[in-house]
Amino acid sequence: MNFIASIRLCVLLMGVLFSQCSFAQQSPGFKVFFEKTYLHTDRSYYTAGEDIWFRAYLVNAQTGIRSNTSANLYVELIAPTDEVVLRETLRLENGLANGDFKIPADVDAGKFRMRAYTNWMKNFGDQFFFEKAIEIVADPEVKTVKPKAVPVMLATPINSATVGTNHLYFFPEGGSMVAGLPCTVAFKAVDAYGKGIHIKGKIIAANGDSVARLETSHSGLGNFTFTPMPNTSYIATGKYYGMELFSQPLPKALSSGLALQITESANGNFTVVIQADPATATRVANTPLQVVARHTGKINVKDSVVLSGQKAVLTIPGNALQEGINAITLYDEQLRPQCERLVFVKSSNPLQITLTGNQASYAPQQKATIEIAVADAQNQPVQGRFSAAATDANLIPASDAHIVSYFMLQSEIRGDIENPLQYFNFGNVKRYEQLDLLLQTQGWREFLWRRLVDSGFSIKHLPEPGITISGRVEKKFGKSGLKDMNITLFAGNARGDKIYFTKTDANGRFFLDGLPLYGPQNIRLTARNSDNKKEGMLLMDTILQKPYPIKSVRNIVYDTSVQHNNYLRLALAQNKLMLSQKDKDEHELQNVTVTGSNKPRVRLVDGGVKYGKADSLFTISGTDKQYETLSNFILSRYPGAFGDAENNGFFFYGDRNSKIYPNWVVDGREDRSMEASPFADAETGAMGTRGERVDYNNIPIDKVKTVYIVPMIATGGGMSYTVQLTLHPGAFDAYDLSLINTGVSGYYEARKYFVPDFTSTNGFSRNDLRSTIYWQPDAKTNADGKASISYKNSDAKTTVSVCVEGISDKGIPFVGTMKYEVK
Repeated sequence: MNFIASIRLCVLLMGVLFSQCSFAQQSPGFKVFFEKTYLHTDRSYYTAGEDIWFRAYLVNAQTGIRSNTSANLYVELIAPTDEVVLRETLRLENGLANGDFKIPADVDAGKFRMRAYTNWMKNFGDQFFFEKAIEIVADPEVKTVKPKAVPVMLATPINSATVGTNHLYFFPEGGSMVAGLPCTVAFKAVDAYGKGIHIKGKIIAANGDSVARLETSHSGLGNFTFTPMPNTSYIATGKYYGMELFSQPLPKALSSGLALQITESANGNFTVVIQADPATATRVANTPLQVVARHTGKINVKDSVVLSGQKAVLTIPGNALQEGINAITLYDEQLRPQCERLVFVKSSNPLQITLTGNQASYAPQQKATIEIAVADAQNQPVQGRFSAAATDANLIPASDAHIVSYFMLQSEIRGDIENPLQYFNFGNVKRYEQLDLLLQTQGWREFLWRRLVDSGFSIKHLPEPGITISGRVEKKFGKSGLKDMNITLFAGNARGDKIYFTKTDANGRFFLDGLPLYGPQNIRLTARNSDNKKEGMLLMDTILQKPYPIKSVRNIVYDTSVQHNNYLRLALAQNKLMLSQKDKDEHELQNVTVTGSNKPRVRLVDGGVKYGKADSLFTISGTDKQYETLSNFILSRYPGAFGDAENNGFFFYGDRNSKIYPNWVVDGREDRSMEASPFADAETGAMGTRGERVDYNNIPIDKVKTVYIVPMIATGGGMSYTVQLTLHPGAFDAYDLSLINTGVSGYYEARKYFVPDFTSTNGFSRNDLRSTIYWQPDAKTNADGKASISYKNSDAKTTVSVCVEGISDKGIPFVGTMKYEVK
């Protein structure tokens, strides 16, 4: 039994439930795992009609190693109106997949989102979904969608009096202030859209004494330390931007309880200081308190400590924790969580990635070769997979995030993080101090893994090993399922095997998992009993998952920055120039007349040409239901069709009053024989025959989209008629309830990035002004930790930015960048 079958059996038979549990408990009967995904896009700014190229990475959230648990990844482009504009299902191989979107030329401009997730992730809501902002610009006359700006919502509620104004939030270390105990309080100052703003002020006690000063250090963040007194209230006063006055009360201090303070020493160890007020100290005297450190929900340290008087100190070795965000939680004598603090553990062996060009600068259209080397802190080579993009840096604004910032930080904390790259910039000497402030504020009581434990969840969505075709076989009369029915699937265009078999379970359900179906194709499903006889009614579920509900984005504001306006101006100018070049090319064609028609193209295997009689195209509407069947419709609407009482159909008269029965072309495929399926492969005849005539005459007219009737002269000289149909799904279901012939959409097959030929043609020069100069979605370093990429520069004299993002084979994300000049 394979992995997915084991999970399916476990879920169905055991009703697995991962419920709320303390740190000492484990989920019985089933080991829950977590996935994270990331999309590396070629850029974040686009114009309508351009391509978005992307590489998908799926990892185990607790180890960082590329994951094989899910094979299906759903990627969506979401408009500012919270609608899915484009959607693809990608096949993940060893946690990797490539994809692309063609942005519609008529799309409204605005800030879009790219979202990616697996079916398994839906068990935890959207907490593990990947999202990325994408800016799409268009001509000034094209409508720009500006989402409604909603004030930010943090741990402290905003009431009606504060909506739309600047605000100040306070976050006591560990969770709460306790009267009489020293406390560090972090704070965050934001504008109406959640963006950090500068403030300066002081903390004033009720008696008017100033007890602390406060001033933001970066991104609206800061902290201060003081000791709150019993039965005393405090208020923060000062100015936003040095201009607007504010007055904001601090949270009330608890009269009793435990307090937690954590500091990191120079050697990377963490000192945990636990304090208690006298009453609490007396209550827990000689009773161990538990301290637990987790990384992505996994316990790495579990220790106990006894208060000495009102205080206890514990040291947690940094090497006992995992790289990244760790949660240190304090439990009281009854194992109830009392305080929690997030800390960031630096890597003990950070990866070093270098990018080196074969020249210091290049000429337009000159080939560039970039050497890439990845090594660890000991300069040992690192093998891994990566994607690379080269873009026009004078046109494309620098990205505000990358694979390292996402996996190590953004995926762990709920909500937007302003300028996450500042915390991973080695040139920022205060990055760890600033990161600690971020964890004290935005991570305060919002820690992702803690939320999962507190809320509990049930397993409802299985990891998908591939395309799954499922359904049920029911009795023709009644809803009872038929068990042990033999299900056969034929997929002529599948990669690998073409035929698959399974049986229905006790409820009549069947599952065919892990199917290698790519792109649009036709399938045939049959149901037979143990005697190979038709029985029951075969029903098929929706093949691919529907989009997960979309949450409206808060604090999303249309960007009017200099960078945005620069891109809007230059990108549109370059696109118009390239389009004009294309139009000029097309108009330079000599002695060629191009005509078009909106009528379907008729193709007959035996050839033939149109006859002198007019052909007719009918589009079926709601009023045509009165005709009930296709035959009745044609007899009523097409002059020259005559009723065939014997076959309950119709025919046409040919030469010498001979009866001519039509050729049928259904959904673009010709029925070459009375017995052939209308969905048979035109080239190979795959899928064989149905073993019974397809009764086209009696297809319900409401199952027909269009009817196109064409009189023709066949190759041999005789007259013929062709009836071409486009049908709605399910048009043939009524004729054999144990058979389904249908078209399905499998995995999206990513296009290969290519560079158009900009060679001078037709006597005028053409300019190569691409925003994305090069895109390589799938590359890897060799045993020496090295790789290279080569491409031709564009015609633009500009600065080119090269970005490489990837994951080592041991699960460590890495990123490298460089710039060079094209002169």
